[in-house]
Amino acid sequence: MFKKSRTSGKAASGGGVGGDLNHDLLLDDGIAGIAGGDPQLLALFASHPLLSRYPTALCPYTSPPRAEITVDDFELWALDRLKVLRAIDAAAIRSKAAASSNSTAAASAAATAASLKPLLDKHLRLTPNSLAAAAGASRVANERLKDHCSHYILRLAYCRTEDNRAWFLRTETALFRARFEAEPAADRDAFLRRHAAALGCDAADSPPAELRAIQGELAAVHGADVAAAAVERRPGTRGGFYKVPFERVAGLVARRAVVVAAGFAYVPDAERPLLVAHAFRERLRDALEATARAMPRMDEDDRLAPVLNSIARQLATGGYDPNNTAAGAGAGTIRAAEVNRLAKEGHFPPCMLHMQTHLAANSHLKHTGRLQFSLFLKGAGLPLDEALVYWRKAFSKLTDDQFSKAYAYNVRFNYGREGSRRDYAPHSCQRIIMEHGPNAAAGEAHGCPFRHLSGDAVRGICGRLGVAEGPMMGEVLALAKDGHAQIACTRVFEMVRGPAVREARRALAAAAAAEGGSGDALAAAAAASAPFDIIEHPNQWFDMSYRLTSRKTAAPRQTGEALKDGAALEEEPAVQVDDLGIELDR
Repeated sequence: MFKKSRTSGKAASGGGVGGDLNHDLLLDDGIAGIAGGDPQLLALFASHPLLSRYPTALCPYTSPPRAEITVDDFELWALDRLKVLRAIDAAAIRSKAAASSNSTAAASAAATAASLKPLLDKHLRLTPNSLAAAAGASRVANERLKDHCSHYILRLAYCRTEDNRAWFLRTETALFRARFEAEPAADRDAFLRRHAAALGCDAADSPPAELRAIQGELAAVHGADVAAAAVERRPGTRGGFYKVPFERVAGLVARRAVVVAAGFAYVPDAERPLLVAHAFRERLRDALEATARAMPRMDEDDRLAPVLNSIARQLATGGYDPNNTAAGAGAGTIRAAEVNRLAKEGHFPPCMLHMQTHLAANSHLKHTGRLQFSLFLKGAGLPLDEALVYWRKAFSKLTDDQFSKAYAYNVRFNYGREGSRRDYAPHSCQRIIMEHGPNAAAGEAHGCPFRHLSGDAVRGICGRLGVAEGPMMGEVLALAKDGHAQIACTRVFEMVRGPAVREARRALAAAAAAEGGSGDALAAAAAASAPFDIIEHPNQWFDMSYRLTSRKTAAPRQTGEALKDGAALEEEPAVQVDDLGIELDR
């Protein structure tokens, strides 16, 4: 699809953005119809060559992009889309949990769409044709090019394994359906007129005479008024039913939301987004499998293959980088004497709080726990000299000589001052989750509580952070039991640190209003009300909780009860494995 231009350093396929394209758009199939005779829209299409390829905001992704983009954009656009898809995945899990507790499916879906809008506007905006003239041809064309290219880049990155294909298929279908439903009706109709046949979703509009034969069944499922309106309507107007093979709408059949007769389902006009999304999903599934078969040839390209591999790893490791966030970048250091206080104030995520509690109670932490906790503190801003002070005091049962011989080397190793002198990064949530769990009998306390510990242990940790017993605790335990460890962790953050962080965001928004004018104020206010990102890294919790709130003049709010000395939770598990070449405990 893309190749790196030897002369321009750009990823290219076909002609450039400003290439020699046909501007006689009125001769292009259907473009005049899409414009609907609107002279402003016709002028917009004629003013930019890319808009002849993207006359609708929605893209069916039935053919690869033919444009030239920089290699930097190749990666950045893919990562922007990946942020959106990850948020969709997390929102789907959240809405499922909400629907199973106290919300209706429609309410949870509406909440999901509302929570995703700021992220879509930031990373993957698509301006509909009805607003395109006001936005300008260049902006609209670039948005649509980015959307098209980023889809195909991620298709290349996530086609190799069955799990990745399933994830990409699920999230891309959800994104497509959300966009389709959000499009103005005229733009949806224009998209279907142009692309329905290519997607395979050109369902037959049932004539009123045919519907009259099953009017009773339609009335029983959809109501007498809907059935009567469909029977009496004029052909080509809204409010009818589409006749499709019943297997294409298995979900509606399972919910008894459609009438089935002679092997065909009669789908109301309101449910047409489901038909289109199903066709999109089926076509994308086939395309992913075809791409996977062709990928071995891409491995021969040593320019883009490393970029695609890096993008693919983002799904497993998470994209959070403490050094690349507004909260964490250049935020200063913490001292050894502050570590226990910060843990008590709720600035440590549950996994690190659990290890800090165990260390305070036992004056010792096994190897894997030391590795995870030490790198977390390093990422939080604890410098090497302060780390040596902290660990020496924490291992209070040892003499100075014993600590120096057995453990000081390990601390310096983690900071890249010994051995291979690599600058080891703090472990991400995915790495901690995927590693072996702790062995309580062996005195270990590492790992992810929501993945590796019992429900009672999770209850104790969350209680220390300030999660109240009742529905909130039940929601967290249910998410952990269902295997949604990072969603459970994020919900705990929202419960115990959310109020303080939102207060800090509002304070920063007020400061932006005072200093930067209305534009900065609006952006800051939007950030203040935006949903929290899914926790992908222990240091992400620390940065959002401590770094952000400490930028206010007021002190951070303390959450939960202070940890009592000796009040360690009962841990679980394991064998001692050394992945860094550090001496293990005996």
